[in-house]
Amino acid sequence: MNIKDYAALMLRLALSFIFIYFGIDKFINPENWIGYARPLENLLPFSIALFILLLGVIETIIGALLLLGLFTQLASIIAFIMLIAIIFTIPFNEISIRDIALAGIAFYLIFNKTKLSLDNLIKKFKKS
Repeated sequence: MNIKDYAALMLRLALSFIFIYFGIDKFINPENWIGYARPLENLLPFSIALFILLLGVIETIIGALLLLGLFTQLASIIAFIMLIAIIFTIPFNEISIRDIALAGIAFYLIFNKTKLSLDNLIKKFKKS
């Protein structure tokens, strides 16, 4: 393992913690997120409250997968798509600025595997 491997691990863990934190926060404080989702109100076939809860579930799952390093590339692709969608659908604010940086991390993780992950362990196990 070299410094690039540890850097990739740190990026993966940072992104996972952010997704887990904000995913869980959508269950605990959904009212804090409804204002951010208002621009989508006419596009949704269901209530904003349900949308926030579903988003919380998805974000928590993505965060958990990234934390474990399991299906990392798929989780990173979904995270990247979600972040880009947020960036282009909500007005420019503190959330969109944060999400630009997070999208960059997700994009990096799509193309750079981390050695300290369940993905890598499973790959080694399959080879033997």
